[in-house]
Amino acid sequence: MKTTICSLALLWAMAAVAATQEPVRFNNSTCPVMGNAINAATTGNVNFVVYRGVRYELCCEGCVAPCNKDPQKYLAQLPNKGVLVDLGNRICPVLGGAVDKTSVVVYNGTIVHLCCPACAKDFLAAPDKYLENARQELKATAPAATTTNAPVSE
Repeated sequence: MKTTICSLALLWAMAAVAATQEPVRFNNSTCPVMGNAINAATTGNVNFVVYRGVRYELCCEGCVAPCNKDPQKYLAQLPNKGVLVDLGNRICPVLGGAVDKTSVVVYNGTIVHLCCPACAKDFLAAPDKYLENARQELKATAPAATTTNAPVSE
């Protein structure tokens, strides 16, 4: 009996923690329904949908119902077709240092690694600039393509 009660209490506690966990934000800059710019200052972050554990911002209350009705249709309009993608950068695009695996920011569905939590504010102030920095760093550090001449057998 005690084991059953303890098990039920543990399950209840785990469910409570899972229910209060904040969904991962896609941090999209445009509304997938109307195509309007997302402005957190004017929307107050109250217009959004959560689909498969990811929060997508919307421009207005009128976009919530259509997006909830057919999320795949609308979310496919976003960068990365609405899917979170890890950029895999090893150098912080803000300060240029080695990244800390626990410091990340998500912008338009792209997960960008940073060297410290403080860089997130700078990144989000000019995300396109810093995302381009990160992509350029990846191109510069990518291994060069090589070609080999395989023997031809007759």
